[in-house]
Amino acid sequence: MDQRSSSTTVLSELVDNRVDLRASDPDIDFSSLSGPTTTRRGFVLTGLLALAGIGANACSTKLTPANEALQNFPQLDPALATVLKHEEPGATKLLVHIRQMHYVPGLGAKEKAEISLVQSSIEQILRRLIAETGLKGVYTEGVAPETEPIETLIALTVFRNQPPPELEAFFNASIKTQLILCRSLIKALSDNKPTTLSDAEVENLRKLYTAREQELIADGMEALRIRAGAVGRLVYERKLSITSAETAKLNDAHADALNNKSGLKGRAVGLLDLGEVVTNSASEGREDMVLNCAAKGDETVAVTVYGGLHDFCSNIERWNSSHPGEKFSFIEITPRTYSQYSGASHQVGLFSVRSDAASRMRYFGTTSRP
Repeated sequence: MDQRSSSTTVLSELVDNRVDLRASDPDIDFSSLSGPTTTRRGFVLTGLLALAGIGANACSTKLTPANEALQNFPQLDPALATVLKHEEPGATKLLVHIRQMHYVPGLGAKEKAEISLVQSSIEQILRRLIAETGLKGVYTEGVAPETEPIETLIALTVFRNQPPPELEAFFNASIKTQLILCRSLIKALSDNKPTTLSDAEVENLRKLYTAREQELIADGMEALRIRAGAVGRLVYERKLSITSAETAKLNDAHADALNNKSGLKGRAVGLLDLGEVVTNSASEGREDMVLNCAAKGDETVAVTVYGGLHDFCSNIERWNSSHPGEKFSFIEITPRTYSQYSGASHQVGLFSVRSDAASRMRYFGTTSRP
């Protein structure tokens, strides 16, 4: 038995025998103490444990590194962002979701300017995390291991004053391919309306593809810069790295789900990247994959910049139930500019992601989102 264990045993025996501190040392003035408590177990144990060097913290649960990170997370100016936190006892990971508006097809100049403002807010938040927490990488929406090098290359080159000819060629080839898709889809919608869509929905898609066609012709490299966003800018400055948060197979399934829901065949809808237009099952799978990727990562704090309609609450709740040794705590950050500019004008497709109301109530005490 070591000295600490021996001391604890002796102290316990003394307490059980109801040692009277007054009798043990009549010279001590106990007048400031409540009489009965000097001979009761709680007071004696506290006092004797302190004398033995066994503090009260020895009986408390120590925070995990993930929950220490949550409690010590940088305080963001409320004018910059709203921060919601959920501390999961025993969590080994902390997921931080920074909600974003990102590049989607069919937006006009006003909407693209608003997206740029949201991305500017996200950039400020990320710079704080880089400076104060040593953040190195971000789990990036839509990026799979197969596309991670391409996305990194785009970020490293698109912010140059004169991007290299190779990137221009890559982008021009992409434009040509997507122009063909846009025009073929517009024709298909006119010639053979999908039975699952109303006339209004068909017209919405036709407008979307027409706007996309015009955008592809007019935007050029600007579209890639908007698409790269805050993460891309910081990758360009060599301050962050892009980390894949999804898989190519999952992205293909996502595209297929879109097509099945819209009534259009093939993968054309998915290839046009309808942004937040997702069905529940496809969305849940993508959110689950973020957790899976983060769980395998080396970092304790996993930061993801992901579309603001995505809600990780129910995913984390399910994960924690099925992975009791690999639980997540959660921080959700909503830039004020996101709250200001996100709305119906940015829900460009037919479907939107559900909010995990029951899980949000348990985690944050509210079902609403900033």
